[in-house]
Amino acid sequence: MEKIGVVIAAHGDVPLDYDLEQAEQIMEKISDMVKKLPRNIGEINDPHKLESGKLAEKVKAKTGLEVEVGYSEFCSPSIPETINQLASKGFEKIIVVPLFLTHCRHTERDIPEILEKVKKQVTNVEILYIEPILEGIADILAEKIMKNINKNSNPGKET
Repeated sequence: MEKIGVVIAAHGDVPLDYDLEQAEQIMEKISDMVKKLPRNIGEINDPHKLESGKLAEKVKAKTGLEVEVGYSEFCSPSIPETINQLASKGFEKIIVVPLFLTHCRHTERDIPEILEKVKKQVTNVEILYIEPILEGIADILAEKIMKNINKNSNPGKET
């Protein structure tokens, strides 16, 4: 039997107890500049934004709910802009789902801080924040790995 290993390519994060104030100020400036760049006009230059939009459409089709994408950095619309947009359309409850597989600085600190600020602005809307996609992720990864292995003896990029 062939010996096969698996690499989970992860984003990486800074420890929560690290003082990030100066780095965050620099990143915020970069994020503000990058948000203004044109996206996916002609050729695809931002596959993350494209795929996030496709994912939102799939979730909308499966749930029948209005599903929009809001970004914490580097892209627009922002999470607060998206929440405000839904609130202005009369939505009374908004569920915020992090597009992260595990807990990280974004899920533990950044997004909750964003939501606390938004809750003070949009007082007539209930905003719920749910956990990252931890449950079932091992089953999904195992299924994808085995499907790829079984596809042929040379595992490659799955479509």
